[in-house]
Amino acid sequence: MIDEFLDAVRKQDLTALHGFLARGVIPDSADEAGSTALVHAAAAGTTRSFAALMAAGADPARQNAAGENALTVALRRGHREIAERLLAAGGAEEAAYAFRFLINSAVPPEVFDLLWPRLPAGVETAYHTATLAVALTSEPECCALMVADASCIGGVYRETPDHLMLFSLARLPAQVSRLYVADGVASLDFLLQNAALAARHGAQIIVTSPSGTSHYTPARRIATPAPAIIEIEPVDWCNLRCTMCHVSQMTGHASTRFKTNLLATLPLEQARLVQLGAAFEPMLNKDFVAFVSAAAKTPLSITTNGTLLSSEIIEALTAHEDVTVNVSIDGGEAGIYEKIRRNGDFLDLRRRLEALVRARDPARLRIGFSCTVMQSNLESLGDVLSLAEEIGVESVSFRPVFIRDATLEHESLDELRAEFAAALDAIADRIITANLRTTAISPHYTYTTLRRRFPDNFVADTAFSDSDQVRLAARKYPLYQLGRGFRDLRCVSPEQLAHIDANGVVSVCKGFVVGDVSNEPFESIWNGPAANMVREIVSQRPQVCEACDHFRFCLNTSARGSIQSSAFSGALKYRHQSSPVTASAHFYDRLHDHRGQDLIKAVLIDRVEWARVVLASGWDPETLVDGRRPLVIASERGAVATLRLFLEYGCSPHRLDDDDAPPLAVAALGPHAMAVALLREHGADPTAATLWLSQLGKKSAADWLAVH
Repeated sequence: MIDEFLDAVRKQDLTALHGFLARGVIPDSADEAGSTALVHAAAAGTTRSFAALMAAGADPARQNAAGENALTVALRRGHREIAERLLAAGGAEEAAYAFRFLINSAVPPEVFDLLWPRLPAGVETAYHTATLAVALTSEPECCALMVADASCIGGVYRETPDHLMLFSLARLPAQVSRLYVADGVASLDFLLQNAALAARHGAQIIVTSPSGTSHYTPARRIATPAPAIIEIEPVDWCNLRCTMCHVSQMTGHASTRFKTNLLATLPLEQARLVQLGAAFEPMLNKDFVAFVSAAAKTPLSITTNGTLLSSEIIEALTAHEDVTVNVSIDGGEAGIYEKIRRNGDFLDLRRRLEALVRARDPARLRIGFSCTVMQSNLESLGDVLSLAEEIGVESVSFRPVFIRDATLEHESLDELRAEFAAALDAIADRIITANLRTTAISPHYTYTTLRRRFPDNFVADTAFSDSDQVRLAARKYPLYQLGRGFRDLRCVSPEQLAHIDANGVVSVCKGFVVGDVSNEPFESIWNGPAANMVREIVSQRPQVCEACDHFRFCLNTSARGSIQSSAFSGALKYRHQSSPVTASAHFYDRLHDHRGQDLIKAVLIDRVEWARVVLASGWDPETLVDGRRPLVIASERGAVATLRLFLEYGCSPHRLDDDDAPPLAVAALGPHAMAVALLREHGADPTAATLWLSQLGKKSAADWLAVH
C-alpha cells in the first residue's frame, strides 16, 4: 500500500492520495530508503501533492538514509515554489541544514540565490576530499563561491558546470563565475581584500542581505591617474622589539626584501608623495639608498626608528630635494626609551640623529618625532620635547597607544584621559611661553582650552610658538586622501593610494589586494578589474570606510568621535569589538572645535601653510563657518594661494554660501584678476556670476567680468 501511496504523490493523483490518508496511511510514510512522501513530492515537483501532505501534518524535517529531507531535494531539483514554502515553514535552521547538505551537490545558481539570504549568522561546515579541506562561515574567514569547474583544485573533485563550493578565498580556484558574501562590515572588508582573486577571472560578486541583493561585475573603466601616494615597504621586518608593536608578536617569520629592480616599473615620478616604510623598518633593506634615489624627483616621506641611519643613508637623504623623516621615539632619556624600544640604544640613536641634523639643509629635509604615549611614558613626555628641541627636530606628534589585545591593557590610557590631556597642555604651554622652535601635534589641540590664552599659537592640531625658527608643515596623507566626488565620506584613497609590500603585492586603500608587480605591470594592476571592483564596491558601501581605522583615526579627524578615539585610544580596546568612538565623548562635550576659525584666519592673510595644516587634520573645506564658505571668502579677498588649495582639494567653484554669492562674482567685485582666472580655469560659470552682479546693480563689475 505504501508504494501505491507514494506513486499517487508523485503523479499528483489527489483523489487517490486523500483516499489513502482517509484509510489511515500516515503522511510521513516512507520507502525503503527512508524517503517520505513529502520528499517524493519535492523530488517530483508536485506542488498540490506537497500542499495536501503539509495540510495533513507531514514533517518536512524527516530525513532519508542519505540525510536528505524535502527541502534539500526541492532545492537540488530546482523546484523553487516548494522550496520557498519549506523555507517559510522551517526558518533559518532548516536553511542552514540544506546549505550544509548541498555543498557537494551540483545545483542551479538560482537555488542558492534563494537560500543564501535566509542563512543564520555563523553557519559553519567542513568536509574533506583527498586534496582539499573546506570551511564555510559567514564570518570573515571564508566566503561562498560558485565555480565553473572545480577540477583545477589539485585533482579531479567534481566536474559540473555550475557547482557550488565553499572554501577559504586563499584557495580560490582558477575559474570563478560568482562569489557570494553576506552583508556586513567584516565580511565586506574580507571580500575587498581578496577581490583580486575573483575579479582576475571576471567573477561577479553578489552581496546579500535581508533588504536586498547587490551585484558587482568587474570591468575596466576610464583609466585612473597614477596614485598620488605610493607606499613601499622595503622589508617586512624590524630590528627592534618595541613593547607595543605588532612585530614583537610575529614569531617564526622569514623576512622578505623588496626587489629593487621593480622600482623602475613604478610611476614614482608621477606621484605626489612616496612613502618608505609604514609597518616595518625600511632601512633594514641593504639597498635602502636605491629607494631614495628612485624617488629623487618626488617628495619623499620615511617612517623609521632611526637606529640604522648610516653615513651612506644620510648622504642620500641630504641630497634629496624634498624629504621628511619621521622618527618613532617614545622616550627622551635612555631608561624609558630602552625599556619600550627593546634592542634600542638611546645614546647611539641620538648620535645618528645629530649627524643627520648637522648634514641637512632644513629647507629640503624635515625631521619629526612620533611618540606613542602609554602609561610607561606618560609622565616623561616633556623629555621627548626636550630631546627634539636640543637636536633641532621640527615637530613631535603625540599619539596614544593602540590597544590591540589583552597584553597591552596595562598600558591603556582609558582611565588616564584627564592626565593625558594635562600632559599635552603642559607641552603646548611650554612651547609657547619658552618660545621653542619645536611644534607639538595632537588632535587634543583642536579643542584645548589653552586656545583662550594663546589664540594665535594653534592651528588645527598643532601648537607652536612665535619663534621665527618654527616650520609648520601639513601631513600630506590627508591632503591627498581626502577630497570630494568619490563618496560622501570624502575619502578618495581607492583612487589616490597604492601600497606595495615587500613581496611586491599591491593594495589600494589600506589593505585591499589587487595584484603583484612581480607578475604584471603596475599600470595594469592599478587600472585592472580587481582595483576597479574594489573602487566600485567601496564607493557604494560607505560602511566599509566607516570601519576603516585609517579613515577614522588618521584621516577623518573632523568627526568629533574620531578625534576623541584618536586622542584616547586606550578606550578602543580591541578593534573587532563594538565601536569605540563614543568612549570619551563626555570629556570634550563642553569644548569647541576651532578649526573653522583657523581656516578663515589663514584665508584672511593668505597663509597657505596654515590652511594646509587645518585641512590635513581632516577638516572639510566646504564646511560653512558662520554661514560663509572659505572658498568664497578667498575669492572675495583675492587670496590666490588658499583659493588654489581649496580648488585642488576638490571644492566647488560654483557652490554659494549663506549670502548666495557666486565665488566668481565676488572675485570680479575686487576686481581680483588672478582669482577670476583661477576660478574660470576650474569651470566657474560666468553667466551666473554676471547675472548676480547685474541684479546687485554692479554693472561695471559685470562688464569687467565679461572681458576677463
